[in-house]
Amino acid sequence: TGTGDLLGIDNDTLYNEEYQRYLTEITGYGLEQLQSEPEKLAKEKEELESNIEELAFRNYRIFIDTSQCVQELHKEMGSVSSHLASVCTQLPGVSQALREFCTSAASIANDRTIQQITLRQHASLLELLELPQLLDTTIRSKAYEEALSLRDFALQ
Repeated sequence: TGTGDLLGIDNDTLYNEEYQRYLTEITGYGLEQLQSEPEKLAKEKEELESNIEELAFRNYRIFIDTSQCVQELHKEMGSVSSHLASVCTQLPGVSQALREFCTSAASIANDRTIQQITLRQHASLLELLELPQLLDTTIRSKAYEEALSLRDFALQ
C-alpha cells in the first residue's frame, strides 16, 4: 500500500507536479490562511463551474455542429466501409479476368511476333514457293542447266 492510498489520494495525483507545488505553497501558510483555504477553493471551484457553463452556453452551436458533423462522419464512414466491402468481393473476379487478359495478350503478342518474322521473310518465302513452278518451266523449256542451278539453290 502506497502513501497515497493511506491519504485517500491516488498515486498519479500525489506525484503530479502541480499538486506538489500546491502542497509546498500551503505548507508556508499561517493558521488563518489555512482556515480560509477551503472557502477560497470552494469559491474557485464555483467560478470554474460558472465559466464552464458560460462557455458551453456561448458555444452550444459549435457543440451541436460538432455533434452533427460526427454523426455525418459516422454515416459516411459506414458508406465507405460498405463500398470497400463491395470492392473487396469483386476483386477475385477482376483478378481472374486480368489473368485471362494477360494470357490472351501474351498469345496475341506471340502471334504478332510470328507474323512480323513471316513478313520480314516474305521475299525469301515467295522465292521458295515459286521454285517448283520455276523448275517445271525450265525443264519443259529444256533449260537443264538453269534447272540444276535452281535445284542447288533449293537445297541450300
